[in-house]
Amino acid sequence: MAPLLVVGMTSLPSRLPGVCPALQSIVAQSQRPDRLILSLPRTSAREGRAYELPQNLLQMLSQHSWMQVHWVEEDSGPGTKLLGVLDWFDKYVGTPMDGDMLMLLDDDHAYLPDAIGNLWQKQRGLGCGFVSSFFAYFFRGLMVPQGADIVALQLEPSTVQKVQNFYRCFVKGDQACFLVDDLWTAMFYFVCGRQVRSFRDDVTSRGLETIYSPTANASVEALMDLEGGARRDRAMLGAFQGPDAQQRGSGSRVAGTGEAMSGVLGALGVAMGAFGAHGLKNYTSDPQLLESWKTAANYQMLHAVMVAVSSFLVKGPAPKLFSLGCVFFSGSIYGLVLLPKGHGLRKLLGPITPIGGLLFIAGWLSMTLNSKRKE
Repeated sequence: MAPLLVVGMTSLPSRLPGVCPALQSIVAQSQRPDRLILSLPRTSAREGRAYELPQNLLQMLSQHSWMQVHWVEEDSGPGTKLLGVLDWFDKYVGTPMDGDMLMLLDDDHAYLPDAIGNLWQKQRGLGCGFVSSFFAYFFRGLMVPQGADIVALQLEPSTVQKVQNFYRCFVKGDQACFLVDDLWTAMFYFVCGRQVRSFRDDVTSRGLETIYSPTANASVEALMDLEGGARRDRAMLGAFQGPDAQQRGSGSRVAGTGEAMSGVLGALGVAMGAFGAHGLKNYTSDPQLLESWKTAANYQMLHAVMVAVSSFLVKGPAPKLFSLGCVFFSGSIYGLVLLPKGHGLRKLLGPITPIGGLLFIAGWLSMTLNSKRKE
C-alpha cells in the first residue's frame, strides 16, 4: 500500500463561504493529496457560534469524495488544522506506515499548481527527522514554519500521541497561545528533535514572492490590522508575555533569565553530547558508561529547552527545578563516568543522580500545577 498524503485545514464560520478558492487550488494541484481534511469544531470559540456548512462548500465536497469535514469537539484555534487531522488519522487510518505525510495549509490562500507536489518531493527526501515549508523564520531562536506557506511533516507511530500530549500540557487553556499555532508547533518540533527546513529560495529563484495568492478570506483575518511579520511578531510576543502590562514587565525579566540559563545548559549539553560521540571512547570503552553519558546529555538538552519553555508559559519554580536537575542528574553522571573506580568523589556523586531525577519530576509537576492555576 502506497504512503498517504493528507492535507489538513480549518476555518471559521464567517470564512466558510470563502474557503472554496483555496480548496479549488488543491483540486488543481499537479499532485493531488489522497485526502483533504477540513477540521471544524462544533462551536467556534472566537466567533461564539456554531458552524453551518454553506451550499458552495457542500457542493464541492460532493464533487470530490477525497475531501471531507471532520468534526472535533474542541476549538483549538488555528491549531485545529493539525490536531484535527491527527485525530482523523488516528480514528480512521490508525498507525501510520512508513512515508505517510501531513501537509498543513491555510484557508485564505490559493496555492500554485505545483506547490504540494514540489514540497512533497522535498519532504520525502528529508525523512521523519525534518519538517519543511516554503517559508520559515526565526523567532527567539526557534525556526518557525507556517501553514500559509504549507508545512509538511512525515508521521511516525507515536506522532499523534506526542502532539496531543504536548498540546494538553503546554498549550491548552492558555489564551495567549490560542492564535499562534505556528509558534507552539515549532516548539513541539524543536523538543522532538525535528529540524525545520525552509525552501524559500525555490520560490524566489522563479521570480516569485510566495507560492500562493490571497483569496477573499484574507480580508477577514482575525488580526487584519497587521500584515506579515509584524502580525506574527505581535501575536507571538503576546503568547510569551501575556496580555497584562504589569505581568509582561516582570515576566520578561524571568524569561530573560530563563533564556540565558537555557542557552548555557543547552550549549553544554551539545558539547557533552559531541564529546560522548567522538572523544569519550579515549577514556572508556564500557558500553554501559557510554550509554549513561548519552542519556545524561540527552536529558540535559531536553530540560535546557524546558527551562526556556517554562519561563515563558507558566509561573512557579519549574525553570529552577529543571536547571538544578540538569546540574545534579547530568553532572553527577558525567563525573561518575570520568572518575576512576575507587575515587572518593564517586561515593558522593552516586546518591546525587536520583536527586536530579526527582528535581526533573518536580519541575514537570510544577508546570502542571501552575498551568491549572493559570486556567
